[in-house]
Amino acid sequence: MNVSHEPTRRVDLVASVDYGSDIKNVKAILFDIGSNLEYSFEDETHPVQVYVDTYGDSAINLGLRFWVKAEDYWTAKWEATEQIKEKFDAAGISIPFNQLDVMIKNK
Repeated sequence: MNVSHEPTRRVDLVASVDYGSDIKNVKAILFDIGSNLEYSFEDETHPVQVYVDTYGDSAINLGLRFWVKAEDYWTAKWEATEQIKEKFDAAGISIPFNQLDVMIKNK
């Protein structure tokens, strides 16, 4: 399907959170972002969706889906991604990142 031909597009984002996070709170924040973003719209055939996607090695991955006009796709995606970080920080929700410990042994 040629998505540039369609008048609307679905934005799909994945947000990773620490296993100690309150999932209901995380989902509420994501839903708020998808519902209230300037570019998003919602109706019976275009709902905002938030769901637990996968359990990773060091994080729970949650999905956020919302609909926008095709011409607003990239602006909406970038703005929503930024809002996720800002709102998670404000709520004290940790976004895990890979860490590597290096040990140097002397001979």
